Amino acid sequence: MPPTDTPVPPTDTPPVTLTASDASATTLKLDIANHGEAWHYKTQGGSCSAGVSAGTTTTRATGLSFNSSYVFSAYSDSDCSTLLASASSVTTLGPTLEAHDITQA
Repeated sequence: MPPTDTPVPPTDTPPVTLTASDASATTLKLDIANHGEAWHYKTQGGSCSAGVSAGTTTTRATGLSFNSSYVFSAYSDSDCSTLLASASSVTTLGPTLEAHDITQA
């Protein structure tokens, strides 16, 4: 059988991934990879977010509770029924305290 020089196109596309990071007391960063369309996210048992624009790979989840664990999932539709990817669990930090100068009278 003679060798062929015809390139074989790739059959697998990279999976869509969702990463949660940069947690503070009430917010965290969500990054999506390998997905160029609009997307939505929600927490386990939470409600579906407003859409994140096509081509936007990073958004911030806000309004979270202190010292709480969340698992976020990304969806391709506005009712969050078609799963794209899930992120690992991330825990928000505790509240930060501000230092104040104390003077003794």
